Amino acid sequence: MKTTRNQLSFRKDLSRQNILFDEYFAEYQEVEIVACNYDGHGTALCRGDGALAEINLAHVKRIIFGASKEAVETFLTGIFNPEAETEDITRQDDAPVFRLPELQKMKRYEAGNLAKKTLKEFKEHGPDHLRYFLLDEEED
Repeated sequence: MKTTRNQLSFRKDLSRQNILFDEYFAEYQEVEIVACNYDGHGTALCRGDGALAEINLAHVKRIIFGASKEAVETFLTGIFNPEAETEDITRQDDAPVFRLPELQKMKRYEAGNLAKKTLKEFKEHGPDHLRYFLLDEEED
């Protein structure tokens, strides 16, 4: 594991790369956690692709520990089904509000169709537990 004093480094599993997974986990290719809970609310101070960033507690947990298949399926379903209950999606006029600019530019039906396609593929081939970020290997 590549670590320095008080720092953990993770990299995205590029074989699973998907813009909706970026939205659910984090958009960065590499995340170096510098300080956890630096604000007293669980937020981590990080370097996301080298730039200083804050990552909220839910996303930090997903980066470090991954997410259950059920949680990922619920998130994906919530994108196209406004009646699906999920805390991971904020809605405005029954439409999901995304944090990634690429998703914000999509029309509602485009994002919904992408979520349906991703959900179908994930159900067919997805693991029971998705680790989208991998801990970097130790450097000697």
